[in-house]
Amino acid sequence: GSEWNILIYDDYGKDVIAPILNVGELRKLGVTLFLELGKSRGNVPDAPAVYLVKPTEENIVAIAQDCVKGKYSSYNINFTSPVSRKLLERFAGELQELP
Repeated sequence: GSEWNILIYDDYGKDVIAPILNVGELRKLGVTLFLELGKSRGNVPDAPAVYLVKPTEENIVAIAQDCVKGKYSSYNINFTSPVSRKLLERFAGELQELP
């Protein structure tokens, strides 16, 4: 696998991870780039993305758009709480745009 990963988080994900792991510890785990989901992010098609976000409609749509645009080489999506069936169905619907 890749030797480095991109961590993409929302405000809640950042609040969850900050007291547990500092930047140095994340780098030891292979995370070299830290990006906020709600901000403008460039494409890094040769790197895998690891998401840590709340399961909201806004986040689901943003992640699906990343997938559709092929921003990263793979997508490991970690939600901070259980995801409703409705949101999973919305995610699946958004992913139908994949080529």
